[in-house]
Amino acid sequence: MQYIFLTEETEEVVEHVSKTVSAIQDHMPEIQSFLIRLVISLVIYLVGRVLIKGLLKVFDKTTLKASGDVTLQRFLHSLANFLLYFALVFIIVGELGFSTTSLLTMMGSAVLAVVLAMRDSLSHFAGGVLLLVMRPYKVGDYISCTHGEGIVQSIGLVYTSIQTLDNRIITVPNGLLSDSAVINASAIKERRVDIFVHISYHADLLHAKKVFEQAFRSCPTVLETQPVTIFVDELGESGIRLGGYGYCIGSDYLATKWYVAEHVKLLFDENGVEIPFNQLDVHLDQPVLKKGV
Repeated sequence: MQYIFLTEETEEVVEHVSKTVSAIQDHMPEIQSFLIRLVISLVIYLVGRVLIKGLLKVFDKTTLKASGDVTLQRFLHSLANFLLYFALVFIIVGELGFSTTSLLTMMGSAVLAVVLAMRDSLSHFAGGVLLLVMRPYKVGDYISCTHGEGIVQSIGLVYTSIQTLDNRIITVPNGLLSDSAVINASAIKERRVDIFVHISYHADLLHAKKVFEQAFRSCPTVLETQPVTIFVDELGESGIRLGGYGYCIGSDYLATKWYVAEHVKLLFDENGVEIPFNQLDVHLDQPVLKKGV
């Protein structure tokens, strides 16, 4: 009985193998056609990669020459790279025999779901695109906004990184920057330096103005091609407020401001120009003693 069972099992295996071989032979034309399409798709992918790299090199040179902005060129490179590879995948999927309509429908549904889930991030992405196109500032500019101020280190698609003067990095969403006021101190090469100081009413006003101007003229970073202006800004309660300004290169702004502010005090001391300060005078009245006390 054991021998008969083994024989029946063997016959079942042979029959199953025979049916499988027969099914493969019946579908051999389809298999051969799919293998041919697979090889063609592989060739399309390899050739497409080479073409995409070549096109991106030409595209990068053209955009960099046209805009002159490395940040914008990088953004356009990423966008073009995505679109070209998407087109390549779309061609390969069609070559393999899959329905491109179904693929587009699935991708559309996925994109819609992502859009609904990432509304805030997409608003920042849109802000990044707007900043890169309009270019109110660029990498290396010194900007000031409600979230801080410093030198722009990078402008990404979602965030802008700002390095402060004390070497901290502020990461600000682009959507907030595109919807608020941003002061770009590097937009114009030359920057005006304003200094204000009080002098006593007893001081010689004209002499104080000359000394104040000398503090500007002695600064090596103040531009000699631009005027230095000294003026009376206000007649205050405890002194006269003098104002003065000169011009320097934007990158020298803080050094110039600190230099002039320090030398105004030193020159005023040397020339006897008094800088008033708030003080309080207290008068004590003697008590009146009554007679007989």
